Amino acid sequence: MLSLAQRMLTTLQRRRPTNGAGARLQLAVAATSLGEVRQAVAAGADWINYTQRSLCFDRRLRDSDAWTRECREAIAIAHRGGRRIAVAFAARYGTPELPRVARAAALLAEAGADALIASDLGTLDLIRNECPGLALHVSPQASTTNREAVALYAGEFGATRVAIPTSLPAPRLRHLLAASPVELELFAHGSYGAMLEGQCALSSWITGASVGRDGACSPARVIREHRSGRTVISRLNGVLIDARPADVSASLPAACRGRYRVGRGSAYLFGIHRPENLLEALPTLESPKPIAFRVVPTAGGPERHRALLRAWREALDACIEDPARFAVRDEWRHALAHGGELLPCSASTTGHR
Repeated sequence: MLSLAQRMLTTLQRRRPTNGAGARLQLAVAATSLGEVRQAVAAGADWINYTQRSLCFDRRLRDSDAWTRECREAIAIAHRGGRRIAVAFAARYGTPELPRVARAAALLAEAGADALIASDLGTLDLIRNECPGLALHVSPQASTTNREAVALYAGEFGATRVAIPTSLPAPRLRHLLAASPVELELFAHGSYGAMLEGQCALSSWITGASVGRDGACSPARVIREHRSGRTVISRLNGVLIDARPADVSASLPAACRGRYRVGRGSAYLFGIHRPENLLEALPTLESPKPIAFRVVPTAGGPERHRALLRAWREALDACIEDPARFAVRDEWRHALAHGGELLPCSASTTGHR
């Protein structure tokens, strides 16, 4: 007798959207709210990578009715707009939580999710067994940086897409793309700190916390801010990470957004954005499988985020239509340059330990 998830998969395969998900170059937009899902639909995203807070850390899947209701609505919004949606399991789950993970995966398959996203090996294996036939994506938190790892996820877990972390330089990206057995997802705009399996090494060292297990890399208990003259000083657990003019606004302080001293100078060492040359390189990125470009919401506000999404959508469409004549437009450069900082961030930081 087929399980609930298997029965729903049969229905799902008959009604999945047929937008540009088969295109060589695709736009994947990260979303953490229903509003961001709607924005991604309006921007023409091929895929929406949706993270629901309870699937990560809030109530750790205990209130299934609440998060299932929100996920169903997100999936419905995406499908009404002709988009595909992948739902992320972004946390590091302990053994006692795995039965709830299995139940959540089955409910999401029933709700019509086009794919599930995970990085932890146990979670990937559990989802594969619980929802056979449902597409499985490997998140950037898995820190996949070589062909062998991509092949492992494809062969052992049946992954259909693997996200590559932002730290990988362009030559290695091309090497990965050239013979990838599955779709690869690259960061078009966004950054991640030094991490392994979703655990940020920098914030764990400074604060002892991480998003996957604590809900924030910089919980309120470790944040201290005070004003010194015309400067606002921010510290995390005693570590100075931000010294900005008092009239400059900034969101929640985070270790990866600080400026750190190296020798006689200082630099933003950890939260580096994907440079503009990825846009320039679009016609040269070749792979036997589709390539997705992931855009993460920024702290620059909805208007800047819309401009960023519009630039990438137009660029991908232009490259698909005529790669030989593709050229980066000035308005795209402007959108990338003014796309805003990643959430969470600290503006004009001059901190050091």
